[in-house]
Amino acid sequence: MRLAVVDTDGRPVRSGETGELVIGGVGLGRYLDIAMDAEKFAALPELGWPRGYRTGDLVRAERAGLVFAGRADEQVKI
Repeated sequence: MRLAVVDTDGRPVRSGETGELVIGGVGLGRYLDIAMDAEKFAALPELGWPRGYRTGDLVRAERAGLVFAGRADEQVKI
């Protein structure tokens, strides 16, 4: 698995900036709905990834790791 923090255009953010957490790698699943799969598992050319999952989680990339900063949408996760 690979993790990255990107802005709304899919470009990696700098250390200390907040962006959306995306997950990549061979362990990604697929939606049976082709349209939903294309939306959630889109290519991220700025990272060189053929597919990446946009989690909707906003995180801040720090040297020690990722800090949760909220959601990019109205979804609540418990």
